[in-house]
Amino acid sequence: MSVPSRARWSGTAALAVVPVALALSAPVAWAGVTNTDNPDDTDGAGPRVVGTANVTLTASSGEYAGDKIWFQIDVHTRGGLTRGTFQGRHSKPDGTVIGNLEGTLDCLLPGSDGRAVFTGRVTGGTAAGGVDIKGMGVSFTAHDSSAGDQLGWVWVPASEPMGRCTEMASELLSLDSGDLVVRPK
Repeated sequence: MSVPSRARWSGTAALAVVPVALALSAPVAWAGVTNTDNPDDTDGAGPRVVGTANVTLTASSGEYAGDKIWFQIDVHTRGGLTRGTFQGRHSKPDGTVIGNLEGTLDCLLPGSDGRAVFTGRVTGGTAAGGVDIKGMGVSFTAHDSSAGDQLGWVWVPASEPMGRCTEMASELLSLDSGDLVVRPK
């Protein structure tokens, strides 16, 4: 599968890296805290998003509708610096894994409404079809809610610029299982 150089991909495209249009919501830059040279968050202070998310892709994912996506996320800000990691897996409904990835997160902007935006880059892995996705940018939006947590994401080609803490997800998917905790401060 070739990856178009000017396309962006939404969370509903998952690790399959399927291009989709984002005409419904233009990217919004939020002034978040950024940096990757952060000491470990050992005192528990500061904004944080942590947890796992298991979602099922919707019809907007085309041929990947019904596929399962799993993310493990841990990003925190301490002393004005942000650091974090994520892992992801894309599998077919029968459990066959077709994509794995991992990456770092370097910007976190929590809101007071249980939402947070966090961005980073893929440091290793492959997408469906064996596409190398190292260096791709990712923008996550998490919503921690008593009514049910949600997660959305957008992939940005490595050759494209991506603003830090830029909200880009056009769709938030409800978690099938897992729990995302957004700590605003």
